[in-house]
Amino acid sequence: MFQKSLIGIFIVLCSFSANAHEVWLERDQTGTARVYLGEPGQPDSGDKIANLKDAQVFTDNRNDVATLTQNNDHWEANVTGEGDVRLFTDKVWLPWSVESVSWWEFWKDEKLKGAIFQARTGRSETSAKLTYELVPVTQNGHVFTAMFKGKPLTGQHIMLVTPSNKEVELITDEKGQISVPLTEKGQFLLSSEHTIETNAMHSGIKVASLMYITSLTFVNE
Repeated sequence: MFQKSLIGIFIVLCSFSANAHEVWLERDQTGTARVYLGEPGQPDSGDKIANLKDAQVFTDNRNDVATLTQNNDHWEANVTGEGDVRLFTDKVWLPWSVESVSWWEFWKDEKLKGAIFQARTGRSETSAKLTYELVPVTQNGHVFTAMFKGKPLTGQHIMLVTPSNKEVELITDEKGQISVPLTEKGQFLLSSEHTIETNAMHSGIKVASLMYITSLTFVNE
């Protein structure tokens, strides 16, 4: 797991900076996957990660999800076999206000935002299965495309954390791609967020926008 010196480096990514958290996955070879919530290097624990209990963790089919078991600072997902592991959850945070409305502005609707967390570990597959996903251009390659609803995002900010705890801010090019220099051995983490204006329902509440927060971890051996 990432070292504690990484605490807080992802705050710049999230406009909701009071809760600049990530959900990320880790997996050793083809064994059990671990689901973390918090800031890389300092995952939350106990009741703070209870909302992950309904997270959908899967390999090939989102309708075939793994059973989750809570540990102190992570959840274990009983995934089996080869292939990349993915996660989807929209139950970590309830919608929050992005525009305060005074009591006397009774004609205005309060604008709320909802958060959707998505994560992936592994880079063996070159296709996306999540709404917002960082996808390798080639199998086990070092160039990734920021894919949102099947289309690349240009000018998108991506945060990279290297195995030596170095943080690098990358921006996708005209193809929606970034290149990760694999000059180290160990685990890399990529993270990004993308907000869209939309009239949608989140947790049974009408929201004006949705923030998609995605992460990707992979090991360079």
